Amino acid sequence: MTQAGGPARLFRNDTPKQGRWLIVRAVDPRLNRDAIGAVVSVHVGDRTLRRTVIAAYSYASSSQPIAHFGLGDNGHIDEITVRWPDGMAERFDGVPVDSAVELLRGTGRTIAALEPGQ
Repeated sequence: MTQAGGPARLFRNDTPKQGRWLIVRAVDPRLNRDAIGAVVSVHVGDRTLRRTVIAAYSYASSSQPIAHFGLGDNGHIDEITVRWPDGMAERFDGVPVDSAVELLRGTGRTIAALEPGQ
């Protein structure tokens, strides 16, 4: 970590690993790029977790354009829905927990365009 006018610092996370996780990279192969602005929804039991794919989280910085989900103790993902930046949506099934996956537009099941926030 750095700060203006201060020293650089390095932090180490000594927290024990716990809980399940999922990392999603949404890609539109027609445009040959990450789907910046896509909304990824992970359906786990009666919960829906949403993340928007963005490439920056802070001033003058850049981040990986991924959606990272903490799933708690859930060992199964029911489905993932991606609402692409143009409003069209697809469902993806069979995605395992504790994995990093790349979801390509056009390879899931197309569903009707979703309203923002869905």
